[in-house]
Amino acid sequence: MKRGTLVGTILSLALMMSACGGPSQTSPSNDAAANSPPQQEGTFTPANTDTSQGDRNPTAQELGREETTVLTFSLEGQQEEAPATLYIGQGYSLYIPDEGWRLDRDAEDLEESWESTADDDVQLTVRCWPKATTEEMAAYFQRDEDDYTWQLQEDGSYLGYDAHDRGYKQLYLYQRNEEGYTVTLEYPEAAAEGFGVRLSAMADSFAVMK
Repeated sequence: MKRGTLVGTILSLALMMSACGGPSQTSPSNDAAANSPPQQEGTFTPANTDTSQGDRNPTAQELGREETTVLTFSLEGQQEEAPATLYIGQGYSLYIPDEGWRLDRDAEDLEESWESTADDDVQLTVRCWPKATTEEMAAYFQRDEDDYTWQLQEDGSYLGYDAHDRGYKQLYLYQRNEEGYTVTLEYPEAAAEGFGVRLSAMADSFAVMK
C-alpha cells in the first residue's frame, strides 16, 4: 500500500489535553492560510493520544445528515452516481461509496484510510492532529512529504505532485477548536481523470463536528 510518511515524534500522553471527537456537527471550515505556509522547518510534530471515549458517536440524525446519499461526479463528460453511506468517525463524518473501498484504521496515528479495492495506490485518509492549526499542518506536510511539489489551490487545498513516482496527493485542512483534521487524497497520475474525480466527490462530503 502506498502511504505518505506521516510519522512524527510521539509526545507523551500526559501532555495531551484533548482528544479528537465530539457530539454535534457544523459545516467544515477549510480555512487554509491565504498565503503559502512557512517553508522553514518548525517545531510542530503530530502527537498521539488515546481516542477511547465513553461517549458514543452521534447518529446521522443527530448530526442533521442523511444516513445514505448518492455521490455524483462527471467522468469524461458523463454523469456518474455512486450510492454511499455516512461514516461517523471521532469528530467528523463523510460519505463513503457502498462498493469498491475498504477501511483501514491506525489508532496510534489517529488515522483512518479508505483504499480502493481496484487499485491500492488510490486512497483517502482522514487524520486528527490534536492542538494543531491549519498553518502547522500544511507546513508539516510540505517538509515531511518533500517528494511532492506542493501548490496552494483556489479552494484552499494543497495539490502535491511527485514527478518520480508520477502521482498526486491533495491535502484539505480543517480546524475544530484546538484540533486540526487533514483529508488527503492519493492517486497515480494515470488515474487523475477517474479516481481523482471520485476521491474529490468523497472529500467534498467531509464535515467536522462542533
